[in-house]
Amino acid sequence: MSRPRSLLPVAALVGLLLLSGCAGLFGGGSVPDEQLDEAPAGDDDYDWTAETDVHIVVTENARFRAVYRINRSAQDSVQLFRRDPFGGRSPIPVSALRYRYPNGTVVNGTEFDARGGGVEWVDGSIYTRIADESHTRLVRVETDGSAERVFEAQGRDRAMVGFDVADYGATAVTVLSEPESGTDLYAVDVTDLDAAAEPDSLRRLTSVNESLTDEFPMPEARRVEWESDGWTLDGVLYHGPDVDPDDGDHPLVVAIHGGPMSYDEPVFSFGHAALTSRGYLVFRPNYRGGTSRGREFTAELSGKWGTAEVDDIAAGVESLADRGWVDPDRVFGHGFSYGGIAQGFLVTQEPDLFTAAAPEHGIYDLRSAFGTDDTHVWLEAEFGLPWEDPEAYASSTAMLDAGNIETPLLVMAGGEDWRCPPSQSEQLYVAARKQGVDAELVVYPDEHHNIGDPDRAIHRLEKILGWYETHDPAIEAAD
Repeated sequence: MSRPRSLLPVAALVGLLLLSGCAGLFGGGSVPDEQLDEAPAGDDDYDWTAETDVHIVVTENARFRAVYRINRSAQDSVQLFRRDPFGGRSPIPVSALRYRYPNGTVVNGTEFDARGGGVEWVDGSIYTRIADESHTRLVRVETDGSAERVFEAQGRDRAMVGFDVADYGATAVTVLSEPESGTDLYAVDVTDLDAAAEPDSLRRLTSVNESLTDEFPMPEARRVEWESDGWTLDGVLYHGPDVDPDDGDHPLVVAIHGGPMSYDEPVFSFGHAALTSRGYLVFRPNYRGGTSRGREFTAELSGKWGTAEVDDIAAGVESLADRGWVDPDRVFGHGFSYGGIAQGFLVTQEPDLFTAAAPEHGIYDLRSAFGTDDTHVWLEAEFGLPWEDPEAYASSTAMLDAGNIETPLLVMAGGEDWRCPPSQSEQLYVAARKQGVDAELVVYPDEHHNIGDPDRAIHRLEKILGWYETHDPAIEAAD
């Protein structure tokens, strides 16, 4: 028997972590960008070829998190480089760049995508988290450089947000995020990390959001696949526990991850619950240019914004509509940072895709962004300099196609956002209004590349929900 739907009040997010920080260059975050400390040895002095050593390069957000030297004979690890969230900027050593792999862990020449984090040394083996086909999981690395995926008991329906091992090496603690039950601490015996089924030693230690999950229905999640340009892609579809997608004609919110070097997997999210409790399906597509599927997949979007991700997201929506799950006249855009950037391309290239859209904290004119944001070094590496290669910048600028905008836009920004300056949102808003399209601009003073103030976080989510309702043809017809 299905229980009556109960709308999750937006005000309930007070005290909760609203933005977990979208991974990738253009993703949310609540702390200053982390900077790389200078190497303790000179750039050309360190010997990367020592036969007794294995090197693990752990990166996150396409930037270095740390480089570890694992000494096989001594069975210990030394952190050669690390990031200091509050330290001054130091150059990345050129020697480390030889081993750089975007959002990846390099284990003695073997490449894995990674969510970031450190390494844990247990009885001569190293444990670290990797990203494996849109799934954050654990890998064990031996001192000979071989690696093995472990902790199958986690399954693919929850994400591993953190991992640590007690000093005495017998107990591991992991943070698991599950859509229906929350994000909590679990303990497990290290000897059970090889178990195929959930071991008796796995025990939940916390129930952080129990008051919320007990009172309101949390969404269920399923993985979905579709085809685009020869690729088999995947994503996550969230829906209320009393909603069966097969019943058809559901409104859909397309929630696009930031980065773009990131990926989505089933996780607990207040935002998802707020949407699904109001009858929406929430679709999180893993488009090309993201991570967890290797170098080629990530490189599909490099220097070519507004190409692969547009095709992949549009194809994903079409796939859900073809299954009879979604009303194609009730599809809404949602996304922060690169999720906002992607919406800029979608509403200018696929003007019939969204009924309404809410791009947040995005960049819509790559040319005017150069030198006004904090990513000019990144842009130069990916696109060159705008006066030397203007075509590269123009082809990845949504504003040049603004004449195609037909979609009502709620454009949102942070007044102190140095990653995606608010002037970018102003440009998109003005362009929409010049086209005679219904548009609204919301700029939050003093906010950076996130919305951290609780009252503003509530206001933000209420504005988005209100925008969808205002432009939902089913609600208009009912009125």
